[in-house]
Amino acid sequence: MVCYDGFVLSHTMMPVEIPNADRVGEFLPPYKPHTILSPEDPRNINPVIFPWQRRDAEGVLRDGYMDIRWKLQNALERSRDVIVDVCHEYAERFGRDHGGMLWTYKADDAEVLLAGMGSIATEATTAADILRGQGIRAGVVGIRVYRPFPRVEVREAFHKAPAIVVFEKDISYGYEGALSADIKAALYGTGIQTPVHNYIAGLGGRDVKANELAEAVRSSLAAIAGGNREQQTWLNCVTE
Repeated sequence: MVCYDGFVLSHTMMPVEIPNADRVGEFLPPYKPHTILSPEDPRNINPVIFPWQRRDAEGVLRDGYMDIRWKLQNALERSRDVIVDVCHEYAERFGRDHGGMLWTYKADDAEVLLAGMGSIATEATTAADILRGQGIRAGVVGIRVYRPFPRVEVREAFHKAPAIVVFEKDISYGYEGALSADIKAALYGTGIQTPVHNYIAGLGGRDVKANELAEAVRSSLAAIAGGNREQQTWLNCVTE
């Protein structure tokens, strides 16, 4: 599944540099459609899947629902190595390194790490620069791959951070931001006890600026210093 920020952002234009088509063609494997529809080879799309294995009309033993789900899970777990390897190969060929499972910005000496996905993570790099100009050593961790979740890379990226502030354009209704919940889950049992503050921002394409992210981080650092280790805030939202 490929995800990108929607609503207003998906209708925004900006200049891009497109690699040479021949080089791209050499890099990509040949396209092979996995399902071909033909009157000579009729088939059902999305048929009912039974709990247990059953034989199809040709007598072939087919997986049950749970077996199929295991295969999907196993394939996703194995895909992380493929993602990293292909990212490295792409960087070597085209000179663009997108960071594998995640990327970092000024994170090595950070006293607070801003985390996010997509455009809000990019905006957070400007917020980090603003904060550093004010004497706060801020860095950014941008999550590139959400499933499989980069739990090993997240543990490595956050294990030294005194504070984590997660900005995200999503909400898992009845709980918190999905990324914040998954970061906490990845850190569980590792001994990492870093305070995590969660900000829901930019839903529906609502604008969120770097200086607003920087102000939110300053507010969170003050709250953490006062003992508030966990907090959820809706940024630029009427909450009455």
